Order: sequence, then structure tokens, then C-alpha cells
Amino acid sequence: WKEKPEAPWKFAPVRREPLVLNFSLGDHGWKGVDAIEHLASEGCVRVSRGKGLRPIASGQPAPGDWLREFGGNGLSIRARLRAAVAGSGARFEVFAKDVAQWHFETKDVLGSSWSWFEAPIQYGWSDAEAIAAGWVRTQSAYGWRETLRNAGKVVVMQSATGAGASFDLAEFVMTPHY
Repeated sequence: WKEKPEAPWKFAPVRREPLVLNFSLGDHGWKGVDAIEHLASEGCVRVSRGKGLRPIASGQPAPGDWLREFGGNGLSIRARLRAAVAGSGARFEVFAKDVAQWHFETKDVLGSSWSWFEAPIQYGWSDAEAIAAGWVRTQSAYGWRETLRNAGKVVVMQSATGAGASFDLAEFVMTPHY
């Protein structure tokens, strides 16, 4: 079996404003492993997990073909986070539907103050270019562009196991760019 060569990527004008999820209003259907709790008084959700495992927040903010949905030449995925226990960065995962993810880990560290964490996405990257930009392809993942054409679940988590039993998520933003 031979992989098909990627069709050339074609630029499309930006088609929409940024997608902004403000968790002060609720959980927007996001899930937590093991738990997600809306903290209305603090304007966020708290994601927690026991047994020293990483807490994970996941949602489907824009399922489908991001190239067509957002346009432009890529996206910035950003989350405003804090954690009671500092010591790890943030990790973003993008799944094709709900399987076969790519992930990106930030170098900045979560702490007790709110900070923004960001993962860059360029639609036209080859798999090798996405990897060079810091994205990691899981063994079962589809190609970079195929994943973005069939985007589904997005995950936000701490990058290190044992970094803390919980973190808080106040905003999640997807911004198209040229």
C-alpha cells in the first residue's frame, strides 16, 4: 500500500471571526477526565483527575474542515489557564474526529496566575513541517492536512504527568490568520 501524495494546498480568504469560548458562562459541552466543574464566581471551569494522572479537558469547538470553516492560511489555538501546582506547560491535541491525534506542548509553564498558552497551526504544512514546528504525530495519526480537514475533538491538558491534580480553563480561542 502506498500513501497518496498530498494535493497542493490552496489559500482561502479568512471566512470568519475568531471562535471564542468563555468558560465563565459554563462548560460549553467540554468534558473533563475525571471531572469538570464550573466555577461561576471565578469565571472558569476546573478540570481535575485523581491518582497522579494528568487532568484533561476536551471539547469539539469547531468540528469539520478547518480550512473551509475558518479560511486563511492557518489558526492560532489559545487557552487561558492557571494551575495551583506550577511545573508543567500546556499541551494541545487535535484529533481527526475523535481518533488519531497530533499534539503540541508549550514551553511556558502554568502557575497560579492566569496566562495564555498557544499552539500554531498552518494548513499548508507537510507532516515534516508540522513536526519541525513542534507538533508530534501519534503512531496512528492521519497526515497533518487530513487531520485538519476532519478536525473533531480538541484537548487541553498539562504537559507533564504529576504536575497537579487540577487546572483551571477560563477561555479557549481559535483565531484564523493570513
